[in-house]
Amino acid sequence: QDLTRFFNNDIIVDEVTVRKCRLDYKVRFIGNLSLRGKQEPEKLFEVYDHLPEEQQQVMNSYLDDYNQAVWYYDNHMLPEAKELFEKIIELNPDDNTVKYLLFCTSARPKHLYNRITDC
Repeated sequence: QDLTRFFNNDIIVDEVTVRKCRLDYKVRFIGNLSLRGKQEPEKLFEVYDHLPEEQQQVMNSYLDDYNQAVWYYDNHMLPEAKELFEKIIELNPDDNTVKYLLFCTSARPKHLYNRITDC
């Protein structure tokens, strides 16, 4: 629940849940986050197939760019990640996950997000 408020998303699930659902739902990778009570970071995903169909289509239209940007981010290639996240925000200014990741490419704040060791 805290993560859904943090990312301002409705549904966030872990990798185990995604596997159990056999990808019957539209999901996208958010990142590896350290959660209370867990020793290892968890792979977390945003579920978005409950959103209006039009919004899902917009999100699907840039899913490849989103995945590439997340890969850049995870591999410490922040300028490349930022460029793609900015492109995505132009297509969908209401994408809260992308807004957050775009912010991280510039500010990289300390908090729960545990992708880069100095965050």
